[in-house]
Amino acid sequence: MILVFLIICLIIIFLLLFIERNIYFEGFQMINYNNNNNNNNNNKDDNKDNIILLGDSILANDYYVNDHNNSVCGLITKKFHNKYNVFCFAEDNAFIDDVYYQVDNLEKIIASTKTPSFGDATPNKNIIVLSIGGNNIIRLINDIYDNINNDINDGINDNINDDNVLKHLKIEYQKLISYIIKKFPNDILIITDIYYSYDSFYIKFKNLCINWNNFLREISLNYKNIILLPISTLLTEKTDFVKSIEPSVIGGYKIVDALSLYL
Repeated sequence: MILVFLIICLIIIFLLLFIERNIYFEGFQMINYNNNNNNNNNNKDDNKDNIILLGDSILANDYYVNDHNNSVCGLITKKFHNKYNVFCFAEDNAFIDDVYYQVDNLEKIIASTKTPSFGDATPNKNIIVLSIGGNNIIRLINDIYDNINNDINDGINDNINDDNVLKHLKIEYQKLISYIIKKFPNDILIITDIYYSYDSFYIKFKNLCINWNNFLREISLNYKNIILLPISTLLTEKTDFVKSIEPSVIGGYKIVDALSLYL
């Protein structure tokens, strides 16, 4: 009986060692495989420049096209992934103040992907794309009409001076631009203007958007590292939009194609 017991124990020990050995080697191979892939990806990432998307749903329209791959961010990634790392911090329903939080997250990511300073190694360059302000304008108009008890369907241009309405908003935007430039003084900042929707509700904001776009154009002329991407001249057809005011897949392709001219 003792001999049988010892044999059984040896068999159990042998099986345990065999299983452990296979688990170890399978695990080792998996870790090695992942490490090799990660190292290759990291090496590629370290040698790439970065495209960073900040702002609102003009750049993060995933929800409206029901597919990340066909969102503006997804299309940019597909088109430029061999040359650039693409980071999307833009969010749906974002306002100017939200971009400061996006920039804070951006700094953490950029710090982790910069090329180490070995000798004359050059750090990665950043191309920052910013789309912001549209939601602020819509909220501002709604607030004004709530305060004066005026129906939003009335003609807004009969009641509101565009310059006065946008004065504070322009100051907010200018502060944000200064903040980004201070954080990334040597990088390129591409700012998008605001397109003009065909929707009967949003068409009431057209003069405000024109005023705003003229302001953005002035900013781009006053800073050597700022480029204006005039999507107001690109997205001009109803098929360019979905849900009245968001870029459709067609509109997204137009934005990406125009962006490629600056990359």
